Order: sequence, then C-alpha cells, then structure tokens
Amino acid sequence: ETVKAIDQSTFCNGDSSGNFEHHTTKNKCLPISVKTRIGVDEHDTFEHIVRFIGQLVDAGCHRFVIHARKVYTQGLSPAQNRTVPPLNYPFAYKLMEAFPECEFIVNGGIMSLEHARKVAFGCSSSSYESREGSGMQSLENGRNGGLSVPCDHSVPCDQCNLPHGSCLAPPNKSPANLQGVMVGRLARDHPSELADVDRFFYGEASNPCKNRRELMEKYIAFLERVYPRRCCDDDEFVTLGMITDMECSIRHRTQYCKICRDISFQGDPIPDDSNSYEECKIDKHEESLQDRKMINPLPTNPGILTQFNTLSLPTITPTPSSTLIITPTLTQNSQSQKRHKRLTHKSPGAKIVSRVIDRALQPTLGIFFGLPGNSKFRRELHRLSRDMEIRNCGPGYILKRAMMCVSKDVWDRPFVLNDGSRVAQYVPSK
Repeated sequence: ETVKAIDQSTFCNGDSSGNFEHHTTKNKCLPISVKTRIGVDEHDTFEHIVRFIGQLVDAGCHRFVIHARKVYTQGLSPAQNRTVPPLNYPFAYKLMEAFPECEFIVNGGIMSLEHARKVAFGCSSSSYESREGSGMQSLENGRNGGLSVPCDHSVPCDQCNLPHGSCLAPPNKSPANLQGVMVGRLARDHPSELADVDRFFYGEASNPCKNRRELMEKYIAFLERVYPRRCCDDDEFVTLGMITDMECSIRHRTQYCKICRDISFQGDPIPDDSNSYEECKIDKHEESLQDRKMINPLPTNPGILTQFNTLSLPTITPTPSSTLIITPTLTQNSQSQKRHKRLTHKSPGAKIVSRVIDRALQPTLGIFFGLPGNSKFRRELHRLSRDMEIRNCGPGYILKRAMMCVSKDVWDRPFVLNDGSRVAQYVPSK
C-alpha cells in the first residue's frame, strides 16, 4: 500500500511518524511505501527532506517513490504544479545516497525509454547493453561505487536546456538502492514509446506486440472483459466502473445488436437471424419524466457492474448454465447509489456512463504520436464516444469502429525498436 494521507502540513511540520504508524497498524500484512515530492513551498532544503524521510525510516518504511520536484500550495494549479516547479534529479540521487538501506524509485519528466534506462542503470555503465533474464544482474554490475550525482548539473540547469530550469540528467553510476523509474505521462501521451520496453529495458528476447494493430486487438479484448457490452441485456442498472477481482458476466438476450453486429469480437460468429437483434439506440427524449421516476436506481437483476469498493459481499446464485451470475448487495445510502440515480436521470437509456467510455479510451489517444492519422483518429474517437446511439455497445466496439478511419498500413507498421541512439521527441506537458 502507498500511503496517501501524509499531507503538506505533515511534511512542513516534519512529524510523519505518527501518520505512518497509523497505516502500518491498520495494514499489518501489507508492505507500505511512501510517494513524496522533495519539498513544499519554502520547506525545500535537503536537511528538511532528510529529516522527513528519516522519521519514516524510523517508523518502519524503507521504500520511497521520489517525485523530483517541489510543490507550491499557493499560486499554482494542480496542472501547473506538474510542470512549473523544476525537476531536480541530482537532489533525488543525493537523497538515495543519504539512505543506502532504503529502496527508491524516481518519478517525473521521463522523456523516452532510452532516458528511463539511463536513469535506472547510469549513463557511464555499458553493462546494460547485454542483458540476462530480467536485467537485474546487469543492474548490479553497473553499480561499482563512485559518485551518483552528475557533478556538472544543478538546478536551474543550463546543460539540460529544459523548461523552468529542470535537470533530468541520468546519474554517472546508478545508486545501488535505485530500483527503477516511474513513468506516467509518457505512457499516457506516447504509449508507443514503451512498445520496446520488454526487450530494451528488461532484457527479454522479444516484445509481446509487433505493431499497433496487435496492441489494439489485445486492448479491445481487455475492454470487452472489464466493460462488457450493455446493448443486449435487460438489466436496468448502469455500468459505473470496471469489473475486477472476480469472474463474472452479464447475460445477453442476443449475441450482438443491429449496431455492433457488423464487428464481432474475438472471432465469435454472428447469427443470421436479423430479427433476433434489438436496437440499442438511446433517445434522450423518448421517455417522459414520469417514466424516469419509475426506474429503480438499484440493480435488481443479476449482474455486477458497479465498483467493488461500494459493494458488500456479493451473493453467488447457482445457475444450470456455465455463466456465473453474481447479485450485488449495495450498502444503503452509498455514493454509488447516488451516482447511479443521477446518471440514470441525466441520460435515460444509457447503461454505460460517459466517464467509463472516456477512461477506457484515454490510453489510446496517443497511439499515433508523431505519425500521420493522429488527429483524425482522436477526432473519430471523440465523435463516436459522444454518439448516444452506440454508447451501450461499449468502449471496445467504439475503439474498433474508430480504427477504421486510419489506413491499414499504418496499423500494421512495425514498432520502431530502440538502439540507444534515438533522440527523445516527447517532453511532458500538462
């Protein structure tokens, strides 16, 4: 578990042990780590963060994720706080050397897979050129002592030449307790950059996907499992979140509706009887206000399509078929009930809320970063995600439809493999 409740006042006051001990007492069986920035407002000296980390170490925490920039509580928005305060990697390396008994992961501003590897393994070590297994042996071979902090880099950094004076210089030799890097916006904005991560970073023989088409087909299959189609079932409740941690499904009247029948998922055959399909078109004006009031905001039919943290233990109903039906029992007055009622009244007939659609499609928006078809694909995704006629067909179907607007040769173009000499084209923005 990562402790999220150590707030800015705790950091500024320098008394973090009590808050951490509360979490360790509450979760005795779970290893706990702490993710923190290197400063808050004027509390940004090296001595202050050392005292803060030291109290957590004394309380029993030995794993830290360091977001290598400070935060301003006044004057900057959350988005600006992710870009304006300069990143200070030398500060993070120095902190790792101050606590050799702890494990660290550095976070913030990773620009490419090559940059991530240099930060994790050190820019002066050549041992990562030949990998074995997971790469950990090469990682240890590159740590033979010496200063980790680049002696000619500081903040503001003229050599890195990055916005706001950020310094992202890799260490000369990777600290022995640097366990890796955390990548966020690079994976969101430029996911294709990580297509070679298995081979280039972890030392595997090959990567799981050779091109964007293979990647999308696997992601669509994943979406069909966690966000099932709702166009062919009789359940009135709304999909509010991902189906996880449990093998469950919903029962459809038919295999596909008239809208999604043209695209079958995972090679399933499409029945010939067109009369067995029913429209999944959503008409906002079709139902009267009185009809909306009759809709029960709680799920009364078998199935589970709400977030599990708002559910009590589900009741498994035995059925003669192979389909597992789970009847959820929601906690009274839960936030999930209120959200379900609000969304049902807002979009009558919609069984999948727009937030679910947007969240499912978000990881694909940057799949064509720097390539022809990027803008066209994003516009088509946006258009389809707002089309109320196909909403209930699910995000998997929407993604499959959007793929048709880009030529096949672009989808089948192999991912570019890293050779260690590529120049980073991506700079994290907001």
